[in-house]
Amino acid sequence: MDIITDDVVTAKKEHRCSFCGKTIVPGERYHNQFIANGGDSYTWKSCLPCERFVEKFNVQEGCWDEGITQMDFQDSVIELWREQFPLEDVKQTRTWQKVLRLLEGKI
Repeated sequence: MDIITDDVVTAKKEHRCSFCGKTIVPGERYHNQFIANGGDSYTWKSCLPCERFVEKFNVQEGCWDEGITQMDFQDSVIELWREQFPLEDVKQTRTWQKVLRLLEGKI
């Protein structure tokens, strides 16, 4: 996996965060990477709260060669929720995206 471009930019149109699926709205800053992997290439866009989460909680540990997938990210959010709030059920919060937003105060 080769990261060709790696920038924090300001959205001119709507995008979708590759980690959490949240809409990145015009005017919002986000992390934009263009990645080549074997014969494939793709753009990975992530909102800054997700970037902070990945950095603070070392979500990429062990994933450096192939990067972190959306599923890796979601699993990390749920695992952290269970560590922070062991008596509360993730299902009670309805979605893992809502769990992430609740954890944002800890980021």
